[in-house]
Amino acid sequence: MVNPFEELAQAIILQAVKDYRQIGKRMLRKPNDPKLQGRTAELEDFFLSSWFAELTSPNGRRLLQQLQAEVNGMEGET
Repeated sequence: MVNPFEELAQAIILQAVKDYRQIGKRMLRKPNDPKLQGRTAELEDFFLSSWFAELTSPNGRRLLQQLQAEVNGMEGET
């Protein structure tokens, strides 16, 4: 049984992943949008933060690199 803290931590991380993917898709259409650039930077900072490391054991840097590769692979889909 997963404890409530672990469930919350998982939900926070999954939402950040979902947000990064959505922002990434929008950035492909509007790469110079300052709001999108700022939100992307916030999410990248989160994945590299000590708070992320407290929430989960997977490596935030590795996850971020995977997400960046995924978003870059979407370029032909817009």
